[in-house]
Amino acid sequence: MALDFNSLRGMDPEEMIQSLEAMKAQAEEQLAEFEALKAQLDAISVTCTDPEGRVSVTVGSGGDITELEIAPWVSPQGYRALGPAIIATLAQANEELAQQVEELRPR
Repeated sequence: MALDFNSLRGMDPEEMIQSLEAMKAQAEEQLAEFEALKAQLDAISVTCTDPEGRVSVTVGSGGDITELEIAPWVSPQGYRALGPAIIATLAQANEELAQQVEELRPR
């Protein structure tokens, strides 16, 4: 609900004060809702592992990689094959992140 300052026209000072106080309360409520939603969004992170268990990628609420783990059993010779696994696992994590963010969206 938008704040409507045009509604103050023609009011006596007492009515104007009451209306402004109501608008202030409404703005404070909206701010509290926004801050709660922001806290929920900031707390989201998603970790995905590739099907072979070689790579785990964690993304934060902004889609940034916050952690990347390579299984200790992956040999140095197998590192070349990790690129596609990392990219695919990152894409999966970002898809799941987007789904979680969408679930928080106010309806």
